[in-house]
Amino acid sequence: MQVLELLLFIIPTYILSLSIYGYGYAFKNIFLKVEEDNLAIIGFYGVFLILVISYLTNIFFKHGEIHNLILFAVGIICLFGSKKFKNTLKINLIIFLFAIGFLIFKNHDDFSYYHFPYILNLIEDKLVIGIGHLNHGFRTPSSIFYLQSLTYLPHIEFYYLNFFMLFFLATVNLYFIYDINIKLYQEKFKPVILFNLISLLFINVKFYRLSEYGTDLVGQILLFVITSRLIYFVSEKSVKKNNIYSILILTFFLITLKSYFILYLLILLIVLFHILKKENFAFVKKLLNFKLFIILFTLLIVHFKTNFFNTGCILYPISQTCFESFSWAVPKSSADAMSLWYEQWSKAGANPNYRVENPEIYVKNFNWLSNWIDSYFFNKVSDYLLSLAVLSLFFWVIFYKKDENSKEKFHYKSVLIIYLIIFLEWFFNHPALRYGGYGVSSCLVFLFIADTLKNRKFFEKKKIIFAIIFLSIALYNIRNINRLSDEFVKYNYNFLNDPRYEISEHHLRIKKQMIDIKKGINVQELKYKKINNYDIFYN
Repeated sequence: MQVLELLLFIIPTYILSLSIYGYGYAFKNIFLKVEEDNLAIIGFYGVFLILVISYLTNIFFKHGEIHNLILFAVGIICLFGSKKFKNTLKINLIIFLFAIGFLIFKNHDDFSYYHFPYILNLIEDKLVIGIGHLNHGFRTPSSIFYLQSLTYLPHIEFYYLNFFMLFFLATVNLYFIYDINIKLYQEKFKPVILFNLISLLFINVKFYRLSEYGTDLVGQILLFVITSRLIYFVSEKSVKKNNIYSILILTFFLITLKSYFILYLLILLIVLFHILKKENFAFVKKLLNFKLFIILFTLLIVHFKTNFFNTGCILYPISQTCFESFSWAVPKSSADAMSLWYEQWSKAGANPNYRVENPEIYVKNFNWLSNWIDSYFFNKVSDYLLSLAVLSLFFWVIFYKKDENSKEKFHYKSVLIIYLIIFLEWFFNHPALRYGGYGVSSCLVFLFIADTLKNRKFFEKKKIIFAIIFLSIALYNIRNINRLSDEFVKYNYNFLNDPRYEISEHHLRIKKQMIDIKKGINVQELKYKKINNYDIFYN
């Protein structure tokens, strides 16, 4: 009976994933009209389209049970209307290989602080203006919240909020496995295969805890897929539309996850450079897809609209983008203070028990460096670098073979230059691994390894390649089994009795504050008004 209840908890993840693929096929057929050889990309397209819908519908409707049921039902209809639904039914079963990660007792540390309260607001209310006054976390909303709010369904309620984390992990794995299998018989794509293989192993071992994904890791994991497509794109002699479109879509989605990802728009310069290198400017016009660009910019507009209605800023906490004239706007001085706080924290100038004096001076130049090295580098970065070194050595031993006759040069200078710019911006301004450090630094290392390991007998080692794929998935499951064992000892969490995670009164505190403010109770000196049926909170 317990096993049956567990299955009933897990099985809907498969149904929801199929609905997402339905939207993916609809998106491809309506907006792209190009073929895609990697099924996982269809899944990412589905997430992209659902995100746009989520942003748009929240302007007018709450994301309650009825809204969400209709949304996923339409996706299922789209799937069965596609020509490849049978193939999707089979291959998408990969989600069950990672389902153990879905069993969680304790979520991310920020889950109760602002993740859940923000999602709850989307579930229970349409657009609320000035909500950034209620919680600092509400001032930098992630698009992942707008996806998570869609999983509030009958009986499931709040206990599927991690579904999209599971979906991303499974789909990223599907992408790499699918891509490796396709390109394994095409020798010119050797670096792509190696990059995919090492990325797959790294992601499954390093990011096995779905509860730690928060709003940062999804974007960093997605960067590995974007990089893989870039390598493929640069390697090709001719320009393929499907590759360009996928890079565009994934990059635009990326920048909605966290404000600092906006710098990753530089990736598009790589695309433009190689289009002009391989073709000509006239060819650029042929690539223009009016429908695609409309939906890309629709996403940007509704995303930045959310920032604006939350804070009065287009891109918080950049005060230059703030408009104080609106009643709900956060003061520019507050945005500057928060920007300083983020930089201070990321440079190891603050923690729950410690604050540096004169943070303005601390963050300037390299005043922060020695303390950052002592308290952060040797605490987190060194362990991370050690894992990169071990992983690199593992691949070097297996695949390296000296080839004195090889005259091949490094092919991906444009990718390297842009990624180095992003890395340096990260290091100088917000050098915390969760702020993009994992993704860009790992991609740089893996890119170098993939291009350096020139082994003529590489394709004779297919069994080893598939063994590594199996190993990566096995390690993911083993680490999660150990995690569940620890959670049972520490929290008495038995997923067979109840697979749901804990939600306490603390998770609901901001909703109660909103109710009190509406009643005229002075909370944080905030005021409330209603205009055209929209709630507005202001100070």
